Amino acid sequence: MTPKHTPAAAQARPDDGGMAQQLRAMQQDPVANRTLVAWQGMAADAILKAIDMVTQQLTARSARPHEGGDPHDIIQVRARARRRQAQVQQCRELAQEMVLATLSHLSNPDWDPFAPGPADRHDDGAQAPADNILMMLLDLAQPAR
Repeated sequence: MTPKHTPAAAQARPDDGGMAQQLRAMQQDPVANRTLVAWQGMAADAILKAIDMVTQQLTARSARPHEGGDPHDIIQVRARARRRQAQVQQCRELAQEMVLATLSHLSNPDWDPFAPGPADRHDDGAQAPADNILMMLLDLAQPAR
């Protein structure tokens, strides 16, 4: 076990409820709210950057060699462009799933990304792990359901 995930470290870690309460209290304070909004922006930017990097890697791995056909035939060129755009969109969606699943399980050393299960669903209403401040910041930005 890493020092972060030992039982002693888990007991020494501040209560998640306290951290979440502090972040919610920051929302109510006009001065602290500016800092919170800046943190949320930084968290969103970091996540988008990670998604972009994974998307680029997935797109590069799935790139097909140039398909045959007349390079001057506008119909074939448009069809290839549509297929390529659909492929890039699929890669982006997969990258989003991968990054968000990884972030939501960041503090869970037992999580296996290759094991299918309910943890892979985003619509189950699960909360972010206790010490995942990045996900907490993003959750605070979401309107109450």
